[in-house]
Amino acid sequence: MKLAVTRLSVARYRQLHPADQGLQRLEKLMDEYAGGITVNYMTNEPLLLRGLELMKVFHEDLEFLGAEDLHQLQRCWNSNIAR
Repeated sequence: MKLAVTRLSVARYRQLHPADQGLQRLEKLMDEYAGGITVNYMTNEPLLLRGLELMKVFHEDLEFLGAEDLHQLQRCWNSNIAR
């Protein structure tokens, strides 16, 4: 059910996003689902699996990153290298 809601919101927000927003989203995802400081550096299998699902959605959204200047363009390229 959560994945369907996430895909619906992804389809609704098909527009250019700043590179900083993409990096913040990645940092939050890794922090919450891959055992960061907010979860006291602990994780479990359900959280890791949910994190992988959200990483797939994040991967789909990488093509919608936008840049206002050369610095943000470099950040976009750095984010897309992992694709």
